[in-house]
Amino acid sequence: MRAEILDAARALLLERGVEGVTIAAVAARLGLTKPAVYHYFASLDALLAELVVGLVERECETLARSSDEAPAPAAAPGTFLRAALAHYATHVDEFRMLYAVLQVHAAPEVVLRRDLRARVYPISGRMYDALERRLREGQADGSVAAELPARELAVALHLSALGFGLMNGLMLALDDTMKQPIARLLDTLVAALEHGLAPRAAPAPGPP
Repeated sequence: MRAEILDAARALLLERGVEGVTIAAVAARLGLTKPAVYHYFASLDALLAELVVGLVERECETLARSSDEAPAPAAAPGTFLRAALAHYATHVDEFRMLYAVLQVHAAPEVVLRRDLRARVYPISGRMYDALERRLREGQADGSVAAELPARELAVALHLSALGFGLMNGLMLALDDTMKQPIARLLDTLVAALEHGLAPRAAPAPGPP
């Protein structure tokens, strides 16, 4: 029944947004009483925490796979960024749940703090592992500058992707568009990355 409750909560998230996920709504969707839901999840915060872990797994598996499937190591950053924006654009309410609601959630329960982080960090770590691995392959074959810290670059790329996801969600909420389309800005960033990640040619020797 835990799985069914989580499925119902996720469906409500997609249909009604973050505000639509309540114990009463989940119970009604499944034909249960609220105490029946509380039997499996001690609070709404506990239910949301479990939902968050599932959403993080979905995101991180998608992005790790994009790194693994990049046609070449030097292409992995661009492939990662495009996959991230595509994921965030098609899962806007999930993005808001992960990266907006938890920032302002006022519940004091530990489950949304220390315990949740302890479950989420290893999942996101595997996503970073996949991108770092491809970057190191590029450094080994000479297609990525060897002096760049691969792990830090992997994390920085994810943070950049989150910025694109944030602006995409904001424009949707405002029913507005940016002067420079987000897709074009992403193309510009990827082109800059491909240029910046390339190894620098050794300077030509000066005259004797």
